[in-house]
Amino acid sequence: MKPCNRCHSEFSPAHGNQQYCSSKCKSLQKADTQKKLYGIIKDFRMGFLKNYKIFEAIMNGERQKTLPLHHLEKLGFNYNCFYAEFEDTQGSIWNIVAEYRFCIKVNCKSETQVIITKQ
Repeated sequence: MKPCNRCHSEFSPAHGNQQYCSSKCKSLQKADTQKKLYGIIKDFRMGFLKNYKIFEAIMNGERQKTLPLHHLEKLGFNYNCFYAEFEDTQGSIWNIVAEYRFCIKVNCKSETQVIITKQ
């Protein structure tokens, strides 16, 4: 006897790898997992698009700008929503949001600044 990974009822597996007592429990678990994953992807996509829109609005045709992190956060900026990162020759980590790159730095006054560039 083995507990079902979904409903926790005891069942006799037909084979050694069986995790669920029925195809219904297996389907429900798959649906829950997909819903959770799609929710994560949806949240990331919304954050990524929000960051892109913020950058579009504040850059206003400029190639580079430096702003305080707290100012961007008030606009809804999420520094975790980017799709790639790279390290430049000075060792700074840059994050990519479409044609924008941003780097978070702490200046000499211990203020967190965000450098944004457009490629």
